[in-house]
Amino acid sequence: MHFLSCTKDEQIVKEFIVTFGIFLICEGFLFQYIKVYISVNLTIELYSIFYLFYFRLNNKRV
Repeated sequence: MHFLSCTKDEQIVKEFIVTFGIFLICEGFLFQYIKVYISVNLTIELYSIFYLFYFRLNNKRV
């Protein structure tokens, strides 16, 4: 009986390690995706702000 419980514990530990490994890999990809998404959004926002500012300056000049 004790032997069975040991193997059961090992199985749980193995499953946990595998699940955690997959989670870490997914988390890494997710983090990369979020970083790219944020940088793209920031770039678009900066461009739109710059565009609006430039447009207003041009309108004032004309």
